[in-house]
Amino acid sequence: MYFNLKTYKLLKIKHFIKTKRILFFFHGISTNNKNWVKIEQTLINHGLHYYRIYNSIATNTLNNSIFKSLISLINGPVILINDRDSKKLSITPKKLKKIKFPMHLLCLKLNNKVYTKKQINNLTKLTYIDNVSELHAALSNITKIPYFKLKKK
Repeated sequence: MYFNLKTYKLLKIKHFIKTKRILFFFHGISTNNKNWVKIEQTLINHGLHYYRIYNSIATNTLNNSIFKSLISLINGPVILINDRDSKKLSITPKKLKKIKFPMHLLCLKLNNKVYTKKQINNLTKLTYIDNVSELHAALSNITKIPYFKLKKK
C-alpha cells in the first residue's frame, strides 16, 4: 500500500469519526497563525480535543461513508471537536456556545446519528438515558391532556 500524507490524513479522519461517540463539526475560518494559536489555546484550556481538516479531504472522506448528507454543509475547513475524556461526556452545545472562538457549529454526531444545529438547540444533556427519560416524561404529560383540548375545532 502506498502511504503518503494524504492517505494518513484520510485514515486519521476515518478513525476519528468511527471511534468518537460524540463529535462536533465546526466550520473553520481562514486564520493566520496568531489567531489559530489563540483558538487552539482556548480549546485546550477547556479540555477539548480537535482535528482540523480541509475541504477536499473532508468531502472525499464523507462521500465514502454513511455521512454523505454532511457534504452539503462543508464549504471550507472543518474542525472536528470532541471531549478529551469521552467517558464523562461533560461537554454540551450550551457550554460550547459560552466558549468564545470564531467558529460556527455545523452539526453533531452522537452515537452514529447526525443532528443539525436546529435539532440540538434544546438539548441539555447528551447522554442517551437522560434524553430517553425526558422523552418519557414528555409523553406521559401529553397523555394526561384530555382529548378535547387536542382536537381542532
